Amino acid sequence: MSQDRLCSLAMLSNESQLARKLDFEYLISDISSKKARRWALAFQVKLVENNIFKRARTKGRLPLLQTELLLSGIKAVRPGVEVVYSTCSLSQLQNQCMVEQAMHLAREEHGISLQVADLRLLTRLFKDTFQLAPDLHLGQLVLPHLTTNFGPIYMCKLQRLN
Repeated sequence: MSQDRLCSLAMLSNESQLARKLDFEYLISDISSKKARRWALAFQVKLVENNIFKRARTKGRLPLLQTELLLSGIKAVRPGVEVVYSTCSLSQLQNQCMVEQAMHLAREEHGISLQVADLRLLTRLFKDTFQLAPDLHLGQLVLPHLTTNFGPIYMCKLQRLN
């Protein structure tokens, strides 16, 4: 074997060992949060004329994009890992309906079973601090309130089973 070939094999071996040590779930989370921050900045500064959140373009399209984003997260994680979906919206369409749609698509199109995690502990811990929406069947909604200067925020935690 030539010296170049041996060097190449040694490099591949080292890279393979490094790749096995990577925490891909953290990497996926980090990349998605950086991308979300970049999008948010672009929308705030109005740098992008083709803004997907532009009032004329959001009718019907935003929930589809949110569903695709959540579904991508669900497909990217291993069984047993939890995915948290969160919005700053009071809209049931962007909150519970969107989670239901993503769960349905995951089950029907990809054969992925999900379980909605129980958020009652979180609710008990913050019931005196925040005003929470009563009787949601999926997730938890913190309602906006002047005294807390916070809200709205919707969150739902899903665990991938298979």
